[in-house]
Amino acid sequence: MDIGLNDESYRGYMKIKIYYVILIMFFLFASNAYAAKIHLNSGESLSGKIQGMDDQTLSLESDRGFGVLQIDKADMRLIEFDGNQRDLSRKFGLGYYQKNPVAEEFSIGSASLKYWLNSTDAVDMLIGYGGTIEGGDKLEEIFSLEVRFTKVVLQEGNHDVYWGGGLGFISVTDEETRTDDTGITLRGLLGVEFFFVSYPNLGVSAELGVSNQTVGDRTSMGVFSAGFPTMAVRYYF
Repeated sequence: MDIGLNDESYRGYMKIKIYYVILIMFFLFASNAYAAKIHLNSGESLSGKIQGMDDQTLSLESDRGFGVLQIDKADMRLIEFDGNQRDLSRKFGLGYYQKNPVAEEFSIGSASLKYWLNSTDAVDMLIGYGGTIEGGDKLEEIFSLEVRFTKVVLQEGNHDVYWGGGLGFISVTDEETRTDDTGITLRGLLGVEFFFVSYPNLGVSAELGVSNQTVGDRTSMGVFSAGFPTMAVRYYF
């Protein structure tokens, strides 16, 4: 079937589609919070840790010593997640940060080194390096170093909503654009980080924001991640 896309556009379309599928899977896995209170149609309530669920039932490990209870979803009125158990204060996170750039912006995937100052404030250092070599000739080389501050404004259930900003240094060598210079990047961002039931120290985040990048006499600005949210995966020690 002709979908009206050339090979390059089709590959880009499939890449975005795969990203969305992966993001949905992360959200589904993350939707099981650490602890919850189940409100039943009868007016009763049960509390404990969610162990799993299917189309018909939810498995809840009771915090009153009743073992694992199988609850019919038709009998449930509301699931109230408990977000008070998570505290990442003084923890160190290591992971990968991938950002879709603004058009004309230089960008590359980065290693993420994140440290939580307390339960809401964190400092994140992003270090990226990469390049393109063709026929022995270096066509492009990018090095980036960015420091960001983030603050959690809402902690609920299995997710944190946060805002923040970043300041970065970037060095670019690009034969196509005849760029061989350094510059700075400024960002403002809003993000959500999800955590897993079985792996409470594993976080998956998505972000949207604005950026301004100046390299030499070239300036790029706009909404970053306009086509797909920035994603990061980190494990906290």
